[in-house]
Amino acid sequence: MPKSGVCMLGAKKQKSWLSDQSFAKRFGFEVVDTTASGYELLALSFDGTTPRFAHNAKKEEIEGKELTVYYDLQCPYIHQNVEMIKQYCETIDVPVSFIQVDTLEKAKGLPCVFNN
Repeated sequence: MPKSGVCMLGAKKQKSWLSDQSFAKRFGFEVVDTTASGYELLALSFDGTTPRFAHNAKKEEIEGKELTVYYDLQCPYIHQNVEMIKQYCETIDVPVSFIQVDTLEKAKGLPCVFNN
């Protein structure tokens, strides 16, 4: 199956949790989209297509006013931490909702750039 290219998340101001995009730029990656908060989508296209951030990722907002935690089960400690947060929020009477990101569609619908 042919691939369109490779994407990478970067930022106008380097953040410690992101790879240094200057390395990728030396190999042909280009900034193809940005967010108001300074994140950059870099791409190396194989077929001329240009990817973009999803609208919800660029909006960077959730509809609810309560604490909302999006999570997946990549790490074996996630379940226990979700339970601890749930109990703590109940103790201090903070409304909270938890959304497990367990499908590709849910990942694409996240309100942030971290959606892979």
